[in-house]
Amino acid sequence: MTDAQQDLFEDRQLRDRALAMIEAEQRRDHGIARAALHADIVVESWNASADRWLGTYLEQQRGPFLAEQFVAWLGERLAAPPDPRAWGAVIRRAALKRRIVKVGYGPAASSNNSPKCVWRAAS
Repeated sequence: MTDAQQDLFEDRQLRDRALAMIEAEQRRDHGIARAALHADIVVESWNASADRWLGTYLEQQRGPFLAEQFVAWLGERLAAPPDPRAWGAVIRRAALKRRIVKVGYGPAASSNNSPKCVWRAAS
């Protein structure tokens, strides 16, 4: 294989990986949006309530946290959404509004210790 052929091959691999990542992000975003919509259908204004509860949590929480810690703190204060991906919508909205900032990654018990984002309240 010539150098030019190798470069073309590597370029195609990079392009294919980039496209796969974009498609994965689109599937993620679609799933989160559907879960959030479904939560509001099942429990009226579930997303607005979850956003308010996150605000209360952020007033009380002084350190970094995982989303699952917020959910555990909620306990019975808010009905669980029919699809747990709806929690992702709550966290993403807060991040987009700059209410929280990502400070790293930590193991999440809810995901078999897979690394998940660690957040803190924005200053």
